[in-house]
Amino acid sequence: MPDEGNARPGEGTPSAVPAPETEAQGPSGGPPSAPEKGPPTLKELFHHGLYRRFGTWGLVTLALVSLGFFVQWNWDKVSTLPLLSQLVELLSREKSPPASARKFTVAVAHLENDEGQEYERLIRDTLNGYAGIEVIQVDREVMSKHAVSGERLEAGHARARKYLEKTGADMLIWGTVLQVGGQSTSKLFLTDSLGLNRKHSGRYAPENLSLPSLFWDELEQVLRLRVLTQSADLQAVQGRFAAEKLKPLVEKVRHLLESSEGQGWSVETRASMRVLLADALLRMGTYAGEGQELVAAVAAYRAALAERPRDREPLAWARTQNNLGLVLATLGSKERSRARLEEAVGAFRAALEERTRERGPLEWAQAQNNLALALTTLGKTGEGGAARLEEAVVAHRAALEALPRKREPLYWARIQNELGMTLRLLGERQGSTARLEEAVVAYRATLEEWTQELDPVAWAATQHRLAQTLRLLGEREQGTERLEEAVAVYRTVLRENARERQPLAWSHTQNHLGITLAILGERKQSAALLEEAVEAFQTSLDELKREREPLDWARTHFNLGNTLWMLGESKQSASLRCEALHSHGLAWEVFSGVGAPEAMVSEREVRRERDLLRSQPGSQGLERCLKTYGKRMARRLATLERRGSHHAR
Repeated sequence: MPDEGNARPGEGTPSAVPAPETEAQGPSGGPPSAPEKGPPTLKELFHHGLYRRFGTWGLVTLALVSLGFFVQWNWDKVSTLPLLSQLVELLSREKSPPASARKFTVAVAHLENDEGQEYERLIRDTLNGYAGIEVIQVDREVMSKHAVSGERLEAGHARARKYLEKTGADMLIWGTVLQVGGQSTSKLFLTDSLGLNRKHSGRYAPENLSLPSLFWDELEQVLRLRVLTQSADLQAVQGRFAAEKLKPLVEKVRHLLESSEGQGWSVETRASMRVLLADALLRMGTYAGEGQELVAAVAAYRAALAERPRDREPLAWARTQNNLGLVLATLGSKERSRARLEEAVGAFRAALEERTRERGPLEWAQAQNNLALALTTLGKTGEGGAARLEEAVVAHRAALEALPRKREPLYWARIQNELGMTLRLLGERQGSTARLEEAVVAYRATLEEWTQELDPVAWAATQHRLAQTLRLLGEREQGTERLEEAVAVYRTVLRENARERQPLAWSHTQNHLGITLAILGERKQSAALLEEAVEAFQTSLDELKREREPLDWARTHFNLGNTLWMLGESKQSASLRCEALHSHGLAWEVFSGVGAPEAMVSEREVRRERDLLRSQPGSQGLERCLKTYGKRMARRLATLERRGSHHAR
């Protein structure tokens, strides 16, 4: 066996098998050598070059700048992309200027399919010719392009109202341009800021670079609806506040009319606008209680009648005559002018020549009732008053005959109420019990429709008038039945109408209840009824204040004084007589201070009671009164002495 341990290399033994060459070794088995480098990749360039140099935000900025150059270079193609085109349109829109407060402001939107905005420019240029219209541009289209016809219209009006809210304009014109028979025409819509959008549009083709009269007729109708709606909204508001709310509207219509000559409006349209202005002035003057607006309304109605002849538009002419009559009657009542009232009667009679019962029974009935009211106002003053009141009764009854109760129950009740008032005046003027009985029938008919549940205020007022008429009948009759009916009605009104809701009306009802109880107590010789009357007057005075309602306060004190004196005579009470003298003295102070007609009567009563009390012994006479009421009564009596005894005759 060979000795392996002694063998030398290369001698007698095979050489060792070399180890295989690894990748870490060189071909000779030494240490690893570096790999050969190829060209750098895009990732390596990005990481080692741009990223290390600029960072994340720098790269973002560089990308945006590059994108911007690209978009600018290729803008014609990029701008047509769907989403981008809408974004560009939104960002490029101009903000609409605010609406004018003194003029009607009409906003004009872009029209759909209006190449070069030709029609839009025509509309703006035409409207700009009016000094009374402010025109603003809405830099967008209103039509919805993705809905069917009906939906497009409703969606368009909804969008238009949103734009009106933002701009404050009165109305917005929008629409589309159509191709009909090889020619283009516009289909326009008017949307009003009050929601009175026109449900039917018109097609308007240019006529000598202006808009046709049909367009102005549409515009006038929208303006009329604005006036009527705004006036209706103010019906529940009284006084100067309502007038101030109408003033801007009146000013806008005035500006519009001043600029309408030769601007495309027809004579009929301009006449309608004058009537519209007059209607607003009538309401404004009625609310404010001043005559200036009413006088202006008369002038506007007459100008409209001059532009709108009767033979051209008979019914419109009749309506204007009717409204002229209303404003003349209001002025006549306010100014106490018989001339104005006679003019009002003439205007109503003229309206009735065209407003025949056959053409329109309701309008005929309204005109008849308006005539009756003017005649009633005329009948209250001056000579021939009873004859005018008789004419008014005839007109009221003609209106009731033409007006079916079932069709217009509330208006029927209103005419019955006004008939009752006229009959009561006539009954007082003529001393006619029959007329007063007819008035009672009319008031009871009114109350069948004007129920407490429907209208508590109107119900209470009618009940009050019924009670007054029953009292007048009771004064003319020997018995007490009518007076007792009147007391029951007054108490019903007081029970159902709380003092808190209408304090002054409640106070007046208490005063009239006291008057009726005093008459009833005197007729029945009942101290208890007289005491109830005193209580009613004193309760009324709890609400009435001398500073606020001096004449009503004085009249109630005068009535109280009369009743206290009767009660003092009945009970032989010196204190009640003194109290009566005090109340009459307070009433005389107010009446004489303002020169009221009652001054002489109240002064005569104070003198009479003073003289009667002087004739009584000290504790029962004037001396007691002076001790009770002190210096104020003494000064009042001294004033009477200085005025001289001739005032008592």
